[in-house]
Amino acid sequence: MILDHTRTQSLMLRRADNPHMGKLCCVGGKKEPMEFPDATMAREMWEESGLLPTDFQVIHKLMMLVYPDGWSITYYYGVLKEEYVLKESDEGSLEWIDLGNATVLHNPDIGFSGVSAFMTHLACLKEGIYA
Repeated sequence: MILDHTRTQSLMLRRADNPHMGKLCCVGGKKEPMEFPDATMAREMWEESGLLPTDFQVIHKLMMLVYPDGWSITYYYGVLKEEYVLKESDEGSLEWIDLGNATVLHNPDIGFSGVSAFMTHLACLKEGIYA
């Protein structure tokens, strides 16, 4: 989850392809064989948004096991170092989502990764993890 430089918006991707076509999701994707999570994050950020690791600061990393078969999701929370102009993406369209708007959780366009990332973000804010 990438926050803008003011920490008031999150960068989301409206997926162009199935299985999440039309849904707003966090920028990210699947790990390649033998790839470490940090490398996956950097590659997926570049592929889906054009952002490089030098464009943002990772402020928190959280791993959550999601499925009993061993699948896991590693969430990275980063803050852009400066203003970012949305770019074209082959994966879909990039959009800013206002984090102050709790109705985002009731938006049918938000995919699972978006809702779970948003909820984790709110918990981290509450616990002062980003301070």
